[in-house]
Amino acid sequence: MSLNNILIVVKTYPEISTKYKETVCTAGVLKETKTFVRLYPVRFRYLEKQHQFSKYQWIKAEIRKAVSDPRPESYTISEQSMELGPVIEPGIDWSERAKWILNPHTVFDSVETLLVAQKKSKTSLGLVKPARLIAVSIEEKPEREVEPAAAKK
Repeated sequence: MSLNNILIVVKTYPEISTKYKETVCTAGVLKETKTFVRLYPVRFRYLEKQHQFSKYQWIKAEIRKAVSDPRPESYTISEQSMELGPVIEPGIDWSERAKWILNPHTVFDSVETLLVAQKKSKTSLGLVKPARLIAVSIEEKPEREVEPAAAKK
């Protein structure tokens, strides 16, 4: 395993796992290459406090390519090796976060371009920059859809 600097950018909602009890799938950007990595499994609630990271926080950790997952971004992480670093705080100027997240290694021109990368090299993480924004619509979910999701949590 090698020690890597990773900017955490995504942490999913916990999922129940028979093998790991509970996990969160976590994505980050490798500092060295500015490419996405998927870190799995991360047993976040079971981590000691000094290993519990937040979004947009730099961590150092030993990672290795996941053998059972063919996606190029998938890595396993040594939870005990994690060292927490600084957080890139939100602010009016998003440029500090953007320089790590929005780059040619992570951004695709279209969903079709991302799908081509998926077929070619099994790429499964990427951002799609829309050509133009047509509208934004926010709708409240009906109670019959909310209740099962709330019960699952």
